[in-house]
Amino acid sequence: MGIDKNPNDYYPTRSKWVRAFYAIVILFGYGFSEAILWILTVIQILSVVFRAEPNKYIYEFSSSLVKWNSSAISFCLWKDDRPPFPFSRWPDGN
Repeated sequence: MGIDKNPNDYYPTRSKWVRAFYAIVILFGYGFSEAILWILTVIQILSVVFRAEPNKYIYEFSSSLVKWNSSAISFCLWKDDRPPFPFSRWPDGN
């Protein structure tokens, strides 16, 4: 037979299970961030329509939300090994 793999290598190591758990938690957070995006977009549109300027707090928060979404995608697709918030600090908006 051409396969000489160790049968113990069949199951993922504990660190892979932990990472999979982190990825699932982060995917729930990603879904939550999508809901936040919808809410903040509606508020921002209303702010621009009625006040003629965007809400500065939403504008400032948007940078950190974009960074978190990017790091969440990178972690879940195994491009980055550092898990994003809630397993590390919330990204700085600057």
